[in-house]
Amino acid sequence: MKNAVLSVIAITLITTISGCDLKVSEPKTPQETTSDLSSLRTVWSSNYLADPTLPIDDQLKKSIQLLSDDVSIWLSRYQTQSQHGLWLDLPLKTDSEEDKTKIGDQLYKTYQRLFKMAQSYSLTDSDLYQNEELLLTIIDGLETLNKHYYKEGALEWGNWWHWQLGISRSANNILVLLYPKLPEHIIANYISATKYFVPSPTHLSQGEGAHASTAPKPFESTGANRVHNAQVVLIRSLLNNDQKSFIEAVEALEPVLEYVSKGDGFYEDGSFIQHTDLPYTGTYGNELLSGLGGILNLVHSADWYPSPDKFNAIYPLILDSFSPFLVKGQMMDLVNGRAISRPLGQSHKIGHSILDSMLFYVESAPNDIRQQLKTTLKTHIQGDHFLNFFSNPRYMRNHQLALQIVNDSNVDTNNQRIEHHQFPSMDRVIHHRPDWSFAIAMHSYRVGNYECMNGENLRGWHTADGMNYLYNQQLDHYTDYWPIVNAYKLPGTTATDILRAECTGQLTGNNKRQTEIVWAGGSALNQYGVVGFDFTNWDNTLSAKKSWFMFDNEIIALGSNISNNTAFTVLENRKINHDSVITLNEKPLGSAEGFNNYVEDLQRLDITVDGQVNPITYLLLESHNAEINKVCTQGNYSDIGTSNLSVDGCFIEAILKHDLKNSYQYALLPNSAEEFVATWVNESPVSILRNDEYAHALQHKSLSISGYNFWQPSRVESRIGTVTSKQPMSLMIKEHKDGKLSLAVSDPTQRASQVRFTLQPHYKVESDLENRVSFNSDGSISVNTSDLRGSSYQFSLNKDV
Repeated sequence: MKNAVLSVIAITLITTISGCDLKVSEPKTPQETTSDLSSLRTVWSSNYLADPTLPIDDQLKKSIQLLSDDVSIWLSRYQTQSQHGLWLDLPLKTDSEEDKTKIGDQLYKTYQRLFKMAQSYSLTDSDLYQNEELLLTIIDGLETLNKHYYKEGALEWGNWWHWQLGISRSANNILVLLYPKLPEHIIANYISATKYFVPSPTHLSQGEGAHASTAPKPFESTGANRVHNAQVVLIRSLLNNDQKSFIEAVEALEPVLEYVSKGDGFYEDGSFIQHTDLPYTGTYGNELLSGLGGILNLVHSADWYPSPDKFNAIYPLILDSFSPFLVKGQMMDLVNGRAISRPLGQSHKIGHSILDSMLFYVESAPNDIRQQLKTTLKTHIQGDHFLNFFSNPRYMRNHQLALQIVNDSNVDTNNQRIEHHQFPSMDRVIHHRPDWSFAIAMHSYRVGNYECMNGENLRGWHTADGMNYLYNQQLDHYTDYWPIVNAYKLPGTTATDILRAECTGQLTGNNKRQTEIVWAGGSALNQYGVVGFDFTNWDNTLSAKKSWFMFDNEIIALGSNISNNTAFTVLENRKINHDSVITLNEKPLGSAEGFNNYVEDLQRLDITVDGQVNPITYLLLESHNAEINKVCTQGNYSDIGTSNLSVDGCFIEAILKHDLKNSYQYALLPNSAEEFVATWVNESPVSILRNDEYAHALQHKSLSISGYNFWQPSRVESRIGTVTSKQPMSLMIKEHKDGKLSLAVSDPTQRASQVRFTLQPHYKVESDLENRVSFNSDGSISVNTSDLRGSSYQFSLNKDV
């Protein structure tokens, strides 16, 4: 049968390729061997092939074998010269409007399959290495698709991305891998096709067929889309031996590394935004990181390129924008957007993809950055005991580099992480300690709340309503979490359980954000942080003032002025396993399949899941009615997205009721031994100073740190002890034994040019590196915040004697 297929393909090619030399193993032109771009095609191909100078481990051999097995199946099921698709499971039809919406995705998947076939053909360790039948089949497929679908004059039915960026990049990669083996006219036809769909490295939807797509009008590409846009033109230049287009494509990448103050891209505080106002570091950010990494390897390999160092800005971005969101190989879900609704978009898988992208930069990075990158990579690869990084090679050469780094005794790991990061340009906060990490997702008049798009993330309603994300030794917690967690009851949020339709309440895009939320952000001082959120829900039926104070062993959460008496605050909604131990007010709860407990005075809740050394402990700092439920449920990814995979699990839901009390205050101790918790309860190291409509404030006595979130407008003066606020602001003060003060201040509204407050007794400036602090005639202190965009400013004061 295989010989028959081979004969049909060969005869068809002889018939249709007039004057073409079918000795496909020979180079096509003499100029090929002298072109400056020929070596760059080899560099690009190496991204997808194992490096023969580096060891190939058993896992890589296994992956190559699995690829060969898949390709063998595809080869046996290939439909020669079919106008309705190369494979029955990927039909290409435009008979109905529904067919038209699907064909772009089906065509993209078809090219992806051809790419994997080209990869298997080119891998020396593959069973199908330089298999002639495979090569002729790929050539036939390229010919057929170009003749009927991906060609000049084609209409871009459905999603524009598939035609312009998905298919174009896949087709280019196939041509580069097989360049010496392909008939000239196929390369020429695909060069013409990609020029039709993507003529420019800076703009998209410029082709005549774009009017039939979801983006019918030309637009300038930004962020990850700009990288992919430029990549299409860049790889086309390698195929066309066009040095001028190569340079133009590389220059088109420069804006993605420039800081922006609005819209898509990187911000000075480390934020990354895509789709106008959505935090997307983990997905679109990674697409940018990965694409740019491969391209910069080309740039550094082109000795004639004038100034590759202009792209060195990417290295601090890796450390400031990506690394903070990694936890034991996971990428925190609060920057993964709608990918959380995909099985392949779970936190470990996205985290591994980020690490894989970082590997592109190791060899070209400056020495000091290179060592930091290696440490980051080794720490997270070795720290992920749930999903083995090496079990799924993405880029084969990067897999080999990762093995080198992990096995290098000169590369250290960083397992004693003490960090606090605030990203005010995307309303995200992260607090790391050696054995746990805590994060908060918010939104505002500047930042969108969630994205439901293309049938994905259908119940992402509350994922940025002040949701708390707690990562600890329970490394599987957020895997398969989203299809089965109660989407109305996400940890840290204050909400109602009024039923909602899928995709409702998307507060994203210009003129569509929640303009009622102005105060969202906080201040950071010496790896500690204070965050506030003056929250209003999606339909303006609920409002609440919420704060979090983050220290070494605890997080203190305050809430007040909760306006809806049907509302509740979710203390926790944690996935548990069969052996989990739940203790309520220091009494163990049963291990029955499910239970429901109404508690009139919740004082303490402990949750211990297999793998944790100590429990997660919640301590109520004031009396509160609550419900503690064990819920076991089943679900499917199809419930929240477009994938089909059944999952099940059990959760502990801890819900604070607000029918009688419109405030709350509690402590979260993520990983503390019983002795420490007992001491904490007896000694009460934290004093709540205020929890009302004017301010949330507390003092951590053992750390000598006070934190303040002042809510009120400038016409209202708020006084707490020795501090008086003249306007909305977030403030942290650390008192030293010698009487000096370290301070951090911010304007979470991002609207004021300065903030003003007074301290007693009088102080003078000790340190003010940016000259932002001044004293007014009334004794108040002013701090210039005009260009900080919500970021903290730290300075120090000394008593004025």
